[in-house]
Amino acid sequence: MSASVKKFVNRAPRYTLQPTDNRMMRFAHEGVAGQAYATKIVDLSATGISFVADRENSPFIFEMIKVEIPLPNGEQIAWWGKVVRMEEYGEHKWYMKKEDFNQNSKVMIAVTFEKLPPAHVERIKAALATKFEEQDQEKKRQALKNISALWASRAWEFALYIAVVIGGFYTLWALSQPTATYDPEKGSPWGQRMWFMQEVPVDLDKAKK
Repeated sequence: MSASVKKFVNRAPRYTLQPTDNRMMRFAHEGVAGQAYATKIVDLSATGISFVADRENSPFIFEMIKVEIPLPNGEQIAWWGKVVRMEEYGEHKWYMKKEDFNQNSKVMIAVTFEKLPPAHVERIKAALATKFEEQDQEKKRQALKNISALWASRAWEFALYIAVVIGGFYTLWALSQPTATYDPEKGSPWGQRMWFMQEVPVDLDKAKK
């Protein structure tokens, strides 16, 4: 059995099931009546599904199998699919728990649905659209939470920065103000408009003493 087969089916947007989702499903080999195997879903799309299976019970590449799938919205569908990819598993796949594996006794099976009825397609798409929307909302909530935590942890730094910026603008504004004796109609010699540029009168008699 090949460890990996090149994917040749275009993929629709896939939803990776979360620990809070119902991941349990069943599959049965074609032509074997009354025998189904329970396993766990990895991800799902409108065109196919992937799941883990015991190596000894796993289907073969290009084999037709029947799958019974719980949708994320609580509905369930059953249909036929063709095995198009098979991968070896390690213990530390990010989307599975350690107890899901017993060394290398499990493999991941990728299945593409065969002529899935339009009604089933729409049900899958509707269920996944809801999940994608929930994920987007959760990402936004998490982003706001992270920003709030950042502001809370560095509030004094932001306050100091704002104070420095305001102080800098105020200083520039104060330095740009003309003296009380400045006459806008007469003007003043170049470079002597602001108060800090005014010439200080000198008493020559006192200076000589």
